[in-house]
Amino acid sequence: MAETTDPTPAIREAAALHQQGRHDQAELAYRNILKEHPAEARVWNMLGQLLAERGRPRECEAAIAKAIELQPETFVFHYFHGLSLLRLNRMRDAADAFAEACRLNPEHIESHRQRCLTLRRLGDADALREATEEMHASLPSDPDEALRTAAQYEGTPRDAEAGVLLRHAARVSPEHPGVLTALGRRLLGVGEAATARTLLEKAVELAPETLGAAEALVLASEASGDGGSARWFAGEALQRDPGSPELLLALGRLDRIDGDLASAQRTLEELFRSERVTGKLLYAKIAYELGRVYEAGGAFDHAFDAFTRAQQVLTQRTKFAKVAPQAMPSMLRFMHEACQTPPEGWPETSERTPPVYVVGFPGSGVSLAGKLLAQAQGATLLPHSPLASLMNRATAITGAQHPRAALDALTDEQAAELRRIYEADARDAHNARSIETIAEETPLRWIDASPMNGVRLALVRRLFPDAPVIIAARDPRDACITAFRSVTEPDWASVHTHEPANTARFVGLYTTVLRKGLETLGLHTHTLRYEDLLKDPEAEIGKALAFAGLRADAAALAPQVTPRKLPLWHNYAHRMHEAVELLTPMAE
Repeated sequence: MAETTDPTPAIREAAALHQQGRHDQAELAYRNILKEHPAEARVWNMLGQLLAERGRPRECEAAIAKAIELQPETFVFHYFHGLSLLRLNRMRDAADAFAEACRLNPEHIESHRQRCLTLRRLGDADALREATEEMHASLPSDPDEALRTAAQYEGTPRDAEAGVLLRHAARVSPEHPGVLTALGRRLLGVGEAATARTLLEKAVELAPETLGAAEALVLASEASGDGGSARWFAGEALQRDPGSPELLLALGRLDRIDGDLASAQRTLEELFRSERVTGKLLYAKIAYELGRVYEAGGAFDHAFDAFTRAQQVLTQRTKFAKVAPQAMPSMLRFMHEACQTPPEGWPETSERTPPVYVVGFPGSGVSLAGKLLAQAQGATLLPHSPLASLMNRATAITGAQHPRAALDALTDEQAAELRRIYEADARDAHNARSIETIAEETPLRWIDASPMNGVRLALVRRLFPDAPVIIAARDPRDACITAFRSVTEPDWASVHTHEPANTARFVGLYTTVLRKGLETLGLHTHTLRYEDLLKDPEAEIGKALAFAGLRADAAALAPQVTPRKLPLWHNYAHRMHEAVELLTPMAE
């Protein structure tokens, strides 16, 4: 029967339902359109993407394959097909799909990027070399054009493509100050301070007036632990731009760290009045630093007001509105459901030396512990945890919808594949040079220190059953005020920490779920209390190193633990009554 109606209005309505998150209705709408118009390739593709979001990877792949059958010359179908194949861990097929997308549209950067990443994980050096050459040939030969395009993409859903463009521009023009600055700032943002500093020093040497270069160099020097150089670079740059907010903020922070509170307060209070401070995030950072100065000077009411001001500004950002707070965040719910019963039939030992995990609520010393452990021989701190995406892969592999059901259903072969993906992701994160290099095969001991790994302990137990798990613990009231005052980008956890009482409720919920996991999963754990670490850093670092099977000189690491006056919370108890009441029973 001939198709007589125009499907476009119905497609628009179905797409709107999809965008609104009304997935049941959207799927029904897509399928109804396909009943009447089975040759609508774009609808098969849209249905495939919806099925991917619904955790049905096999159906997703089949739907997009149908779209390709109907319109084989549409590059975006091949791109999405590659993504669907990755979800099924069909790496070679995915690489082929991305290659076809690149052939059909050589200017689609993300297809090139995904192709290179997939070939890198496969360890196919020859194919990777060919793919990267094709990618560079497709990118702008003018570094300024690449730089402009990267600036448009940064902070958007195309942010990863910005990184590709910047690395390409640095390859085309290795002494372009603007390119070196942009790439250096980007690397600094992902924790590659040493590499960033090298690039930024070169940029400042080539052209000291390069916009943002000096400010970023100060931050990179500070992040590298070289406060003296940071101060010197800031002083030099301020001679060229005396009112730079970023430089003055850095100086205020350095003065606070060095104990010159009067100078820090004067600098930061003047900065608050500067007309050059326009961005909300910068304003929040200034308020936070000023709060820390007041706190160090004992003016706790002023400090609390400054921290509150910073959080109020953060909640006004557009990014915050995009992350809706939930009464029971899904990640915590999944953890709670996955830990209700002890594992049955799960392996008791790992096939190879497992990573070292550090977990705990934000503000409990997770980052400090990770930094200290990573200085052991052969250890490397991961900039982000590869565990974040593995649970979705586990459900994709098994077809199970419930996280615990997926972990129970994993075969030994499937678990080994997930461990391989973890290792590949870890090496991708560790090797910040580019996507064009096969990851090093040198054995490394990963230090996976992330507060939110506490909600992924069931996954850790299934994949790395004897992995050492260090629990960073702290008085929950101190953890609460520390998390509340922090200036961070919004995510599913941080949206709960902009107000003390909400932070306290989240601390309590997280801790309850974490304890449940520790009770039932049979993990290999060691508790590192923040308060004990500050009292006797050499002894506590030594215990943690021995537990994890790492070798380092604890005495040499101890000076990196900055002395602090504890407890912190009692200075703010009169400003956060509800939070203290909620958390005091947990502290006792």
